Amino acid sequence: MTHIEILRIYNDWRRDMVGEKTLEDFGITPRMIGEALDAVIKDAERWKWLEGSADGATWEYIGYQADMLRHLHVDAAMAKESRQ
Repeated sequence: MTHIEILRIYNDWRRDMVGEKTLEDFGITPRMIGEALDAVIKDAERWKWLEGSADGATWEYIGYQADMLRHLHVDAAMAKESRQ
């Protein structure tokens, strides 16, 4: 389960959108939620830095780090599909 998936489930649970299920039913622990938050914050900070540095060196960096950033695009596409 990815950090984004953990936080989506947590938010649905927090908003009482999963019925009687507990976080334990999903296999999610408080530690997992904390680690997921840390990872998402780190990704957001990295993304903000990359957006603010639009020079050639940054775009070269993005090319080399495509695997690390790929999940951001996949998660965004999945979120868009789930809203439709």
